[in-house]
Amino acid sequence: MLLNVILWLALAYLLIVVIWRFLGTRKRRPEQTRKAAKPGLAQRLFGQGWLIPGLVVVLACATLVAKYPKILFGPHWSDNEQAQVTHFREAISLYDQAVGITDAGGLFPNDWETVNALLEASLAEAEQVSDPVLLKLHPELKTFYHSRFVSGLRAGTFGLKYFTDANKNMDTAALQIRDDSLRVGQTLLGEWNKWFRPNRPEIMKLIE
Repeated sequence: MLLNVILWLALAYLLIVVIWRFLGTRKRRPEQTRKAAKPGLAQRLFGQGWLIPGLVVVLACATLVAKYPKILFGPHWSDNEQAQVTHFREAISLYDQAVGITDAGGLFPNDWETVNALLEASLAEAEQVSDPVLLKLHPELKTFYHSRFVSGLRAGTFGLKYFTDANKNMDTAALQIRDDSLRVGQTLLGEWNKWFRPNRPEIMKLIE
């Protein structure tokens, strides 16, 4: 983010200097232009005293673009990575649909089955995304994705599988497993939501 701001400020500065210098050159009177020696390109662009700062800006911009191309153009995706990006996007979409149902409240048993099916589908999509792709999207995404999102989906779907069984004649041990799994899944996904929500616009912008 900081590099992005610096780069755009530098480019804006360079553009303003170029326009200002060229407009200043065109506004000179003919007799003044004839008396003065014809300025070179660098002098026309930056003027006397601005050459070194101007070159520094140009070199800084070139370095940033070469070293961090995704600042301007976004990350480069191979065909395989693009497929994984699609899986990532679908995992998030399916999870959002499940959350939308639970947030509505007043759920019936069939609703919980729908929620579980969406979460299981989200998990299947999420497991097809590799670490290099996650790192391209955000330096912290890999950690939170595995430890919160994927782990939360696994625990949640495991608990909901018990919860949505047609025959709920479960013994105390099974009930405890169900409750523990649901609690762990809810906690992990809550932590995922807390991290992902503020970072979501930046991440999703790279894959839209």
